[in-house]
Amino acid sequence: MDQGEGNYSIIYTLDQKYVLKRSLRKVMDDLPNYFIQAQKAYLVNQHHIESIKGSTLEINQQLIPIGRNYRKQLLESIVSIY
Repeated sequence: MDQGEGNYSIIYTLDQKYVLKRSLRKVMDDLPNYFIQAQKAYLVNQHHIESIKGSTLEINQQLIPIGRNYRKQLLESIVSIY
């Protein structure tokens, strides 16, 4: 999962946290297409989504909000990989 904060991006892996001095948009351009935007400040790896409940998704026991503008694309993308 990637989280954007201005010109910085915070990348969470299963066991690490990294801070990059790059915008989330630039990070997204370099990631494989199985990363998708879940909200303005969040990119997620579709292969690690454990569940979707209402307007949140769960990855590694962490709840991530799904933005209203990103919900349709996120759900369509998830359905297409299964």
